[in-house]
Amino acid sequence: NGDNTESIKISMPIKNHVFIGEDKKITIHYHTSQKALVRLNVENDFHEPIMDRLITLNSKDSVKIINLNIPCASPAFYQITAVMHGKGYCGDAQWMAVNPEQVKCRNAVIDDFDDYWTTAKSELASISPKYRIHKVDSLCMKSKRDVYIVEMQSLGNITIRGYYFVPRTSGKHPAVLQVPGYGWGFENIDGMLSDNTDRIELALCVRGHGISADVFNPGFGVPGVWGYKLYDKDSISYRGIYMDCVRAVDFLCSREEVDNHKIAVKGGSQGGGLTLATAALCSDRIAACAYFDPFPCDMRHQIKIRTTCETELKNDLTYYGNRCTFDDVMKIQDYIDTRSFASKIKCPVLFTVALFDDDCPAHVGFAAYNMMTSNKRYEVYPYDGHIQGFTHDKYIMKWLDVTLGDCVTHL
Repeated sequence: NGDNTESIKISMPIKNHVFIGEDKKITIHYHTSQKALVRLNVENDFHEPIMDRLITLNSKDSVKIINLNIPCASPAFYQITAVMHGKGYCGDAQWMAVNPEQVKCRNAVIDDFDDYWTTAKSELASISPKYRIHKVDSLCMKSKRDVYIVEMQSLGNITIRGYYFVPRTSGKHPAVLQVPGYGWGFENIDGMLSDNTDRIELALCVRGHGISADVFNPGFGVPGVWGYKLYDKDSISYRGIYMDCVRAVDFLCSREEVDNHKIAVKGGSQGGGLTLATAALCSDRIAACAYFDPFPCDMRHQIKIRTTCETELKNDLTYYGNRCTFDDVMKIQDYIDTRSFASKIKCPVLFTVALFDDDCPAHVGFAAYNMMTSNKRYEVYPYDGHIQGFTHDKYIMKWLDVTLGDCVTHL
């Protein structure tokens, strides 16, 4: 019986749920055969309560407009939850962004940040890359591009590897460096195998990931790559991982088939953080970058928004016998915080963000975005979470192709 059906849905007048100067009014669409109560709850992304209201709904109506101009006046990200109690319970939740480019973040950069990374780059430069490239005939047969596995030496003389896709046409080509998410080693390269674009791609497995996990392999549990020697700023994983990305750019610049003026980098999650670090550390060699909800980024806020991150770090610290305090751990995290790289990026930037991402929340990505001074744009996906953020590759690659000079042709 249709009269027994109850439902509730929140909608917003702004398609991407980003309110800049518009009235912050939401509409509750509902169906009930009797009078019902709705509990409307609003909290910001730091889990701070903003509003908690009980609203009576009449069965003869079907919509209720709620004005959030006052409670949601500050630039922030807000989660809105509506739970209706009629014959039973039903509910909906949506996220809303208010003036995200004005979101206030902790913009301080640790004093010796630049010196720390200058030293790391000098150490990398002292290591001979010893590039090796091996053609993989079985993969070439599945692709319109030639496919290779490349090897090179990185910081600590660790061997890192990647999948290298090269068009069979002559001349120089734009190149895109793809960097991995946490725990992802490009185990599935079908998308790159089937790509019919006249573009070079290097899918880099940084140390501890995929085909680069043979020597350095702390895994992804406790302590994992993130927590590895978190008490020592000179041994922490990301010092080497960021240098792996720099070495990959070195490799691309060494290749005759690569147009050195058209090298881009892209990635999401950890790959988003690696993208920011690479674009900054190689600012004179990267022509475009595209990142999705990055990690590690704005870590002082990340552990407050996604509180399990603080728990993870404390578990890692316990694993190492509490060699330092948690405050010391966070000071070391400041060195690898990719938010601190953002102002050093010179190239055009695309930031794609999912409002339902609870792994790498929108706030931390905008913390980096708002520090950038280069040409930049963002695209918000209001209904997507962390996993769905990796489904926007076609849009991202098209943007990269256009940004690299509208010069990519199809085979």
